[in-house]
Amino acid sequence: MNREILRAMDIEHIPTQRLIALLETFGIKHAARALPDLLESAEQEDATCKQFLLSCLETEVAGRNERRRKRNYSAAHFPPFLTPLEEFCPEELESGITRSQLTKLKELDWLDNKGNLVFAGPPGLGKTMIVCGLGLQAINAGYTVCFEKMVNLIKILNTAETER
Repeated sequence: MNREILRAMDIEHIPTQRLIALLETFGIKHAARALPDLLESAEQEDATCKQFLLSCLETEVAGRNERRRKRNYSAAHFPPFLTPLEEFCPEELESGITRSQLTKLKELDWLDNKGNLVFAGPPGLGKTMIVCGLGLQAINAGYTVCFEKMVNLIKILNTAETER
C-alpha cells in the first residue's frame, strides 16, 4: 500500500523547503543543509530510493563526525601551531625516537589497549611536538583528547578530590 501511495503522489510538487524543515525537525541538520545538492545528484544519477537514502544518511554521519572532530580538537587545549605527525622527520628531533617507533605510535593501538604514554626529558627534545601530533592523530580517528602540561596536570590531580 505504501508503494501505491508513493506512486500516487506527484513527487515533483513536494517543496524542498518542506523536506528540509522535516529533516531539521528530526535533528538531521547536515543532510538538511545538503538536501538540494543530494536531490540534484540523485536525479542526475537516476538513483534508487535506497541509494538516495544512503547518500542522505552518509552525509549526516560525515557532518556529525566532522562536528565532533572540531569539538574534540577545541576541547583538547593544544598549544598553537600544531604539526601533524606526517610533517615531521624523527631524525630532526633530538628525542631519540625512531621512525618505526613513531609509526607504531601512530597506529594508536596503545589507546585501544587503554595504555598510557609518558614522555620525559629535558626541554627541547620534541616531546610536545610528538604528543600533540599523536593527539591530533587520535582526534582524527575519533578519540577524545586533553593536552595538559605536567604543571597543570599536577594541580588538577591535587585539587581533584576537593573540586570533584
